[in-house]
Amino acid sequence: MNFYQNYLLAHAQSILERARYIFQTPLVTKVACVYWWYGHSSHAAELTTGYYNSNGHNSYSHLAETFGNVIFDFSCFEINDADKSRENSGCMPDELIDRVLGAVQQQNGQTMSGANSEENYIKSAFTKIISKLVNGKKTIKYFSHKQLSQTMLQEQNFNVFIDFVNNAKDI
Repeated sequence: MNFYQNYLLAHAQSILERARYIFQTPLVTKVACVYWWYGHSSHAAELTTGYYNSNGHNSYSHLAETFGNVIFDFSCFEINDADKSRENSGCMPDELIDRVLGAVQQQNGQTMSGANSEENYIKSAFTKIISKLVNGKKTIKYFSHKQLSQTMLQEQNFNVFIDFVNNAKDI
């Protein structure tokens, strides 16, 4: 697994160098939120993506180091461990976000961007996002809300979203 992860990190570094040269602007890298089986010692889902996050390895520290001065974009900010426990697959998005945030915070000056990953208009999901933004306020500088839809524009859902935006702007 070390070989595979190191190969992917070297490839990412090569692409970043080219992108910096071509675009000459701040870059953002999307890091997949693979929370399935995160609570299992095998970290099976992460291993299939090249995230060597088992046997004492912390792939997110390696990713944060590789992406040093690139904005580190990570999603699933609205998902609670309890929401996913019904899947019985070791899902632990809360712990995963905390681990990623910690890895990014270890890199001096690295910035993080957060996002939701599922369409959700329940107040508790927005409260969860606010909590993560508050905990990472020195590192998380951006947040994207995805999934604009007709459902979101329904009055009840849109009012919950407006409350979220008003709370987020005060962080």
